[in-house]
Amino acid sequence: MKKLKIAIFDVNQTIFNLKEIENRFLEKKIKPEFVETWFALTLKEGFALSNIGKFVDFKTIALNQLKNLSFSKKIKLQKKTINFLFDGFKNLKANKDIEDAFKILKERKIKIVTLSNGAKENCENLLKKNNLIHFIDKCFSIDQIRLWKPNPKTYEMVLNHYGYLPEDAIMIACHGWDVFGAKNAGLITGYSSHYEHYCSNYYPKADFQGKNILDLVKNIFI
Repeated sequence: MKKLKIAIFDVNQTIFNLKEIENRFLEKKIKPEFVETWFALTLKEGFALSNIGKFVDFKTIALNQLKNLSFSKKIKLQKKTINFLFDGFKNLKANKDIEDAFKILKERKIKIVTLSNGAKENCENLLKKNNLIHFIDKCFSIDQIRLWKPNPKTYEMVLNHYGYLPEDAIMIACHGWDVFGAKNAGLITGYSSHYEHYCSNYYPKADFQGKNILDLVKNIFI
């Protein structure tokens, strides 16, 4: 493998966990396991709309899907409660191994960027709140290209910004669909199993794997 120039990180669940939102659900006496359902519904709608050529941003879809979830689960939610739950995305905490993983990449002079299906500004603010922003060269969002990951053009947007080739970059994520999307665009890929625990066997195997992000990054350089 040629020397890597850039590591592209997914954001939600890869860098930041959703425990803050689970706590907010609990505070409002809503089952915290519904957070995963809500997040999955939001991604599903984003993927589907993008596939037919229509772009709707993460926040708009997430708020609508939270309302739909409340109807299907017979939960009464006032507007201020919906906003309170969504605002959990503004206060997510980084997974504990992220800083050490970033340090290893920086020591090897590899650029670190983020690529999110959410808003660029929110990602930047989360990185600041978690004291990680100094590791990051740039934050990218699908809002800039109006296509949801895993469309290949989302990954190409990052490469084109730097003038890099796909083999110069590794996409790091804990979602099989994101890793496969990057692989489909020709990038080197890294899959962390800390979230899904198992990557569906209809996806091709990632180039590098690990039980968490730090383990994965270490495996790149063995």
